[in-house]
Amino acid sequence: MTNTNTNTDLVSVIIPCYNVSSYVDNLHFVFKQTYPAIELVLIDDCSTDDTWAKIQNFKQQHVNERVIVARNEHNQGAGKTRNLGVKLSTGKFVCFWDADDQVEPTYVEKMLSKIKQEDADFVCCDIHLVNGNKSSVLELTPALLAAKNIKDIQKLFFDFIPSPCNKLVKREFILDKGIEFPDIFVCEDHCWGMLLTLEAHKISFVKEQLYHYIKRDNSLSSGHDKRFVQGVLDMTVFEYKTIIKYHLENELISSWKEYRVKQLTYFFNVLDKEPELLKYFAKQYLDFCERYNIDTSEHALPASAFAKKRLYRIIPPFIFKETRARLKKRFLEGESIIKRNELCNKLRYLALAN
Repeated sequence: MTNTNTNTDLVSVIIPCYNVSSYVDNLHFVFKQTYPAIELVLIDDCSTDDTWAKIQNFKQQHVNERVIVARNEHNQGAGKTRNLGVKLSTGKFVCFWDADDQVEPTYVEKMLSKIKQEDADFVCCDIHLVNGNKSSVLELTPALLAAKNIKDIQKLFFDFIPSPCNKLVKREFILDKGIEFPDIFVCEDHCWGMLLTLEAHKISFVKEQLYHYIKRDNSLSSGHDKRFVQGVLDMTVFEYKTIIKYHLENELISSWKEYRVKQLTYFFNVLDKEPELLKYFAKQYLDFCERYNIDTSEHALPASAFAKKRLYRIIPPFIFKETRARLKKRFLEGESIIKRNELCNKLRYLALAN
């Protein structure tokens, strides 16, 4: 039976599809939500398998449901594909899922109830992360849940789970604020979430694991190249420009500095076994500092020499001055870094030889 709910209550589920042929047939779970007024937007991002054919067939099999299908003219990436999904959707609310994940049947009902109850711009839930035989939970932090007002929540924008899949958003809010996924290779979802948080007047939370993220061996995060490295740098630029744009207070900027250093070291660890990419990262980071007129007098070295230096040398002093000085002191003094600071121990990985 065709849904008879009005467009006012319609929820658009936007799913970018790239080489997900094995999972398209399982998308019927979308219409098994306990909330009935669902619109499914499927966009093929120029898959190289038969995903597009299966998407078209899926639409034909669900003629009594609201299904919109489209295909990019060329490969755009998940972020820009989701942007198109928002433009094609017609629901009052939108959410973003992935074709190869699993969603609790009460996801839309519970998230929608919360966002309406509190008249929020968007609502977030916990994520159950499945990685092979292991599982964990990406939880809403106690600090977020304890925050009393929007200003306190916005100070914790880096605490938000960096995924659009655990968020239900008012479509009008996205369009009115012009919030889009930026055109970068990785972490575009984190940047999008940052904009959501800083533009919102009200944010709500559902403390339940309503979304199950299934990590695949062939996912983007399992392989790295120069595009990945450039994407990490683009993300840092995006964050910095956003902080300047929104005139964020010093307390928040200090918290962001600590967060970003930790995140950057995560990427350094990811690239630990790929020395050529690490060297490329060092060179690109130096270029980044010069491009944005960041003081590089202490590490303005040729790329080959620069890549040999300890990691503290590529932490730009204009935003990480205190952290950079502290790490440099500890390295020069030869401290037992692993005992004093786990972060410092991670930073050692950038010490490269020819």
